[in-house]
Amino acid sequence: MKIGIITFHFPVNYGAMIQAYAMQEHLRMMGHEVFIIDYAPEYHMKTYTGKRSWRWCLRGGFRSEIPDRILSKFFDGIRRSRTANFMNFMKQSFQLYPYSPEDDMSFFDCILLGSDQIWNQRITNNCFD
Repeated sequence: MKIGIITFHFPVNYGAMIQAYAMQEHLRMMGHEVFIIDYAPEYHMKTYTGKRSWRWCLRGGFRSEIPDRILSKFFDGIRRSRTANFMNFMKQSFQLYPYSPEDDMSFFDCILLGSDQIWNQRITNNCFD
């Protein structure tokens, strides 16, 4: 059976990567042909740009901004290296299927919606497309 998995597989986050990888590998061990659909919605990718909202400012976000900026200078190299390692793992370990809104996904016999985070309204901006 050809199975597509839609999940948030791209964050630089051990939980997200391990969850996607474990589901993919478990289904492969069961004998299925498994792909992770490379779905990265714009509303989710914006969370990685580092832009702050006006609500963040009103909640006192500036108090931690200055120490964060100073510390980030010390950790930029580590963060870049960590991000590169995550992206390399994703490229080497995930069987990615390119996402296109026009694709009817008829290539798959089954599509699994994986990870509880795809239902998290704070992450999805109350939209599930």
